[in-house]
Amino acid sequence: MNIFKKPECQHGLGPCTSMAAVLACVFLAVMLSGCSTTVTPQQVHASQASFDGNVQNSGFICFNQDGSGTITPHARDRYNALIGVFCKKFSPELRVDDGVTLAGTNYIIDAQHLNYFKQMNRWRRDTIKPREL
Repeated sequence: MNIFKKPECQHGLGPCTSMAAVLACVFLAVMLSGCSTTVTPQQVHASQASFDGNVQNSGFICFNQDGSGTITPHARDRYNALIGVFCKKFSPELRVDDGVTLAGTNYIIDAQHLNYFKQMNRWRRDTIKPREL
């Protein structure tokens, strides 16, 4: 009597085949569990103003008494670039330099158009395409 005799499987598969099936199931379970959830990074929010030249003011200098704002030439360029993208979303349609007047070396933007500037900048940061609005 041989006590080291390998037992025969009832289903006719050898021990190597059974082990391969178990390993295949474990591998499949590990691979599928890795794809079950998608990790989405958190949205980054600006915590401070960007630099405009050597000054950290994002191109906005101050609010005026009437609610208008004083902006730099660079901020005016950004405003006009946003108008080029989102102009059709306003009624009447916005045009370049709407609400902007020259004041020395800077510009004054009226309160209504300053609000439009903020709205267009928000759309840009949220990566909303003009046709999605």
